[in-house]
Amino acid sequence: MTLFDAGPPGSGRAIADAVAALGHGPAAVRRAVLTHFHEDHEEHAGGAAA
Repeated sequence: MTLFDAGPPGSGRAIADAVAALGHGPAAVRRAVLTHFHEDHEEHAGGAAA
């Protein structure tokens, strides 16, 4: 499974819930594609660490 963008900081739970709703566990996400990043806001990449 590939995740496109990771949302803002704190998005980890919402992403895990969405993956679970698809019938998968967090380990199913094998890669994350971060489309872009802006230093003044972490709208797409801030949740990548989670």
